[in-house]
Amino acid sequence: MSQWRTRDERRPSEWVPVVTEPPAIEQPATPTSWPASGDWPAWAGTWDARMHAFFPHRPACNAAIVDVLAGLLPASPWRILDLGAGTGSLSRALLDRFPDAQVVALDLDPVLMAIGQGTHGDADGRLTWRQVNLRDTDWPDQLTPGTSPDASFDAVVSLATLHHFSGPEMAAIYRQLHGILKPGGLLLNAEALPASPNATRLAQAFHEARRRTMVPADGFWEAIAADAALAETVAAREALRGQMRGAGKRLTAEAHCRALRRAGFAEAAVAWRHLDEALVVGLR
Repeated sequence: MSQWRTRDERRPSEWVPVVTEPPAIEQPATPTSWPASGDWPAWAGTWDARMHAFFPHRPACNAAIVDVLAGLLPASPWRILDLGAGTGSLSRALLDRFPDAQVVALDLDPVLMAIGQGTHGDADGRLTWRQVNLRDTDWPDQLTPGTSPDASFDAVVSLATLHHFSGPEMAAIYRQLHGILKPGGLLLNAEALPASPNATRLAQAFHEARRRTMVPADGFWEAIAADAALAETVAAREALRGQMRGAGKRLTAEAHCRALRRAGFAEAAVAWRHLDEALVVGLR
């Protein structure tokens, strides 16, 4: 990060950056070996380590998610939708923290879901897995058949998922999430959300500070493809590759807040931030 000092105390309107070394952040090491075939908890841990490299302050963000849920929702039991759950680490953390809650873990990637199901199972009936494509217009109907009150959610959480979608796609998803949330429910979206437009110096500096923790390609997906226990799901993932494309553009946190308000949410605000990692909350 840069610390800002005056060039001349008599001319405080002129500022120049004085660059200092950022505090060291432990970087996940590139694995020297891969988990044994079918060792789902080990594969889940490897995936989480990779995600930590992209989202280095994820533990602090997860703590903020828990604080918001505990502080703003009525007393549990709650029904929570984990949007883009991956291997289910956030779902598991929520189930551990809120023992009366039930979680629906949604993802499109069959490999990550297989690892998650192998690691966490159904958590004694409290965890349900759904393979759903958020680009399908009827995806909410695929979560729970029918329109009974049990089909709605108290909260939706999303960690590093919605950046895969364009602005119009994200706006549509927010409208659909508004429709499946109970009145007073919460939507919590956490990922790399710039504090200002991408072309600004601050946005670029914050982005580069986060990128310093990233690791180069480590062969993870090649190792996954070599695991005989995942052969069928790897083939299924290849068939879905075109549907798992990214949007290629990062929207600011305030752009997400505006999209939430336009989707019908009563309030939207940034609840937590570290450089360009942020948590946006929408109140139904």
